[in-house]
Amino acid sequence: MARKACAVVRKEFNRSVNMSPDAIRKWAKDPRAKCASFESTRKRLPKLAALKAKKGEWTEADCNYARRVVNFNTRMQGNVKTHGCRVRNVTSLLNWGRKPPGCKLPPAGCSTRKPRTAAPKRGAGD
Repeated sequence: MARKACAVVRKEFNRSVNMSPDAIRKWAKDPRAKCASFESTRKRLPKLAALKAKKGEWTEADCNYARRVVNFNTRMQGNVKTHGCRVRNVTSLLNWGRKPPGCKLPPAGCSTRKPRTAAPKRGAGD
């Protein structure tokens, strides 16, 4: 990715990820983080915090990951605007480094659903 394009992605990333690296790390340890998103997403929280704190040049992998974060946060923020501050939407956004404006932190404990640990298996016909 060209340096100029990566600079644009970095600017969008910094606007999209509104939690500090310390807040991301703290949230990663919070049991409520397990109430939405897959385990693989939650495992990337330390990487997200490190990228938010990174001062120097970004690698192409950094830029690609940042673009993925921005795209997810944009889509999920649209869900919050449309459907309100639903616990799973807010938790998912927090797991991607975004505290939705106007939404409170989810209450302790998960909804009636079990925490998500893996993506559903797809059959041969899917």
